[in-house]
Amino acid sequence: MARPPVSSRPEVLDGQPCFEGTRTPVDVLFVNLAAGERLEVVLASTPAITREAAIAVLREACRLVRERAMAEAGLAPDARAAAGEVMYPGDWDVLAADERAEYYRRR
Repeated sequence: MARPPVSSRPEVLDGQPCFEGTRTPVDVLFVNLAAGERLEVVLASTPAITREAAIAVLREACRLVRERAMAEAGLAPDARAAAGEVMYPGDWDVLAADERAEYYRRR
């Protein structure tokens, strides 16, 4: 999987991880989603974050949570590999997400 578009530089917000090329901390994405905002609303209110960047960060966060949970559960490396990085890889595709959103808008 490609590295998510995040950087941390001491001269930008004291090193807070930000979306690459912006001064927008990745925390903005998580805090707003946790508060119940829809991804579309977060993206509309923070135009510096692209949909692709947001999904890449969310996918990486999911991968890290899964990896840590499986390691803490003592799953063998081959079992962790069989489980994969994410449960439904096709669902993380940006185009698939857009198509699903359009489908639900039409219903």
